[in-house]
Amino acid sequence: MTDQQHARRVERVLVIGAGVSGLTTALELSRAKDDNGESRYHVQVVAERPADQTVSVIAGALWEFPPAVCGQHGNQLSIMRSKRWSVESYKEFAKIAEAHPKAGVLMATSNFYFGIKIEDDWLERTKMLELKKLSEAGEIQGFRRMTEEDLRKVPASFKVKDGYQLTVPAVDTPIYTRWLRDQLKKQPNVTITYGKRITDRLVPQSAKLRQDYDVDAIVNATGMGAAELAGACMVPLRGALIRVKLERFPEPPI
Repeated sequence: MTDQQHARRVERVLVIGAGVSGLTTALELSRAKDDNGESRYHVQVVAERPADQTVSVIAGALWEFPPAVCGQHGNQLSIMRSKRWSVESYKEFAKIAEAHPKAGVLMATSNFYFGIKIEDDWLERTKMLELKKLSEAGEIQGFRRMTEEDLRKVPASFKVKDGYQLTVPAVDTPIYTRWLRDQLKKQPNVTITYGKRITDRLVPQSAKLRQDYDVDAIVNATGMGAAELAGACMVPLRGALIRVKLERFPEPPI
């Protein structure tokens, strides 16, 4: 490797934001290894407030395959990337649910109901067929088209005509964010600083930030705050949770 190639290697990273995105980014970076099995990155997390004081802990975190109710849009390249990312996140959450029962992640049965036959809606039919294919390939679990008997169990007033079922990750976000924080505490190559708010456009001040924090790269994981840092318009979106049996989650860690 030449000196020029080595100089381009990113070894020190600043993550702005300590919500679920910031903590997850920091954890993944901290676990990365180089060719010698050593930590690939040193990570600094800087945030105005800890995760338990952000909107991350009030999210109704139920996995869904895009395009979903929360964030549906028409950019096909973005949707393609989101599909790939969602399958990867499914696998990771499934691993966490199995290996860390107190992490706040549960693989739960989720029912998706429709007021029309799915075949009568091109978008929903395409999405369902993709989910069926992913299930057959072992990428996700529990896909099942609902039967007429299943649909009759739904009150008639809802006028449900079709549906399917999946086993998906459901996340108790207060427990999960604490678990993420505790995992980061075990990483010697991570530092977290609260009480720091970085404002204004990020790009014009990126050189100064890299110098001030002695880092090679910056990750903007500030959620809605990214609108200010990126100088872009952002609109909050949300889905709707109708029923969640919280008693099914394990006891939170002490």
